[in-house]
Amino acid sequence: MGVANEVKDSELDDDLDTAVFARVLINVLNGIGRGSAEASKFHDFMIGALEFIFYPNLIYPEKEAEINDGRKRIDILYTNNGNGGFFFRRRASANVAANNIVVECKNYMKEVVNPELDQICGRFSPSRGQLGFLIARSLDNRSRFIERCKDTVHQNRGYVLLFEDRDMIEMLEYIEKGARPSIDRKLEQMFDEIIS
Repeated sequence: MGVANEVKDSELDDDLDTAVFARVLINVLNGIGRGSAEASKFHDFMIGALEFIFYPNLIYPEKEAEINDGRKRIDILYTNNGNGGFFFRRRASANVAANNIVVECKNYMKEVVNPELDQICGRFSPSRGQLGFLIARSLDNRSRFIERCKDTVHQNRGYVLLFEDRDMIEMLEYIEKGARPSIDRKLEQMFDEIIS
């Protein structure tokens, strides 16, 4: 598949009320049903929502990006355009080298277990980097998944940050309140949590 419709600088001009747009995204997210019936809708929503939340750091989203000659796919692959902050630091870090950000979307509410974590780690490479986001609606046991992410780090298999609905809403609320820089701090805290 080609590059999805990304947010362009001209679309984020003075006429766009980012606070109102952030609230609209929260409402849309809350309206997407959980489960396989609305998995595609959730996936499509996340392409734009993540680009808006992390603007201008994540660009050129590619939906269902093919790798390994089409034998595997990445739900969403972003180019890391970070010139400062979290995304720049992760690209500049030799052990992370996040030229791209790998995103896997799971539109369900349950425990995310080893196969899902193994799936995203299998998408890392020296050229793409070692950083991914796993997006899920909510987990039965978040702390257990974070422990699995720590294990992955200690085994040199990459760095995976978990985002549940509550995390997405928190970041959109930062934007709504004019506190977008708080997103960078949140990302650092999430990263520190899995490397501790």
